[in-house]
Amino acid sequence: MTELDPLTHAQLLEILREMLPHPIQEEPLPQDTTRFIGGEPGEVVVDVGSVNVTVSEYATRQESDTAELLEPVLLGILNWTRLPAWTTRRILGELTAAAAAERLEKFRECVRCKKEVAPEAMANETTCRACAASDEVVY
Repeated sequence: MTELDPLTHAQLLEILREMLPHPIQEEPLPQDTTRFIGGEPGEVVVDVGSVNVTVSEYATRQESDTAELLEPVLLGILNWTRLPAWTTRRILGELTAAAAAERLEKFRECVRCKKEVAPEAMANETTCRACAASDEVVY
């Protein structure tokens, strides 16, 4: 195999394991798709199918007080079976870096603990949920 040949499925998965922010969660989805979520908290979501790779920014939607749904923000879809290996690697590198950068821009600093936290970890505009929870009094 040369860099002008397309990647194999196994090679593509290995490249993504090296490329994505760590730690990486990996899970099987229907239709022979593998989902990678890179970063803690999540930064990048990559779904690898038999023909396409979908790269998204990690995002959630608050469904209730206790439930959040993963709702990734699509950045790009790549048909990896039709491109040379070097092109696939380069495009995936750019897409995953862009997704991580977009996600990290949304992090906010808690005024109390001074930690940078993900938007879903904020109780309000200025305070994270952990600090807000420490204020709660139970009688």
